[in-house]
Amino acid sequence: MSSAWRMQASGLFTAAKVLFERWWDEQLVFDAITKGHGSYEIKPGTTEWKAFQHIHLWREATLLLAYASENLLKGLWIAKNTVEGQLMKELPKAIKTHDQIALANLTSITLNRSERSLATLFTDFVIWCGKYTAPLSNEDYVRWWGKKFALLQGRYPKKKEFPRVVQTYLAKIARSYPK
Repeated sequence: MSSAWRMQASGLFTAAKVLFERWWDEQLVFDAITKGHGSYEIKPGTTEWKAFQHIHLWREATLLLAYASENLLKGLWIAKNTVEGQLMKELPKAIKTHDQIALANLTSITLNRSERSLATLFTDFVIWCGKYTAPLSNEDYVRWWGKKFALLQGRYPKKKEFPRVVQTYLAKIARSYPK
């Protein structure tokens, strides 16, 4: 049963990689077109418009990475706590969460500070980009939307590859699976 979770994570990771690479290419085009123009009017149907339509793909790519790591963590818990091939009637309540720090703790994975930050970000992405499009309370607004807008202020990756912390986080989970 844990292999199904790993396969799902692999598919999500591959889809995230495709979206990320498309975002990167479009971001470069958009930056080149608008460089030095200050506020820039983008007209529908133009090259600028097509590039602009894709510059937010990082959000969807990050959401898919968040789902991938959540699936890896849940699959790891199942691999460590069940006999392979054994069907479970229901997932235990403890792993019915999107909280990746809690899932890492349940699977005995020790996260360093940057991995904990990433796990928190991924948890928030699953909740706020995958489930709710708007905050449910003022506290949620301040916590999530402030973080989201900080991400939008020029803190995109600098290279056409996933940041190293994402790669090491996913690899750490994958290496923790029983042989």
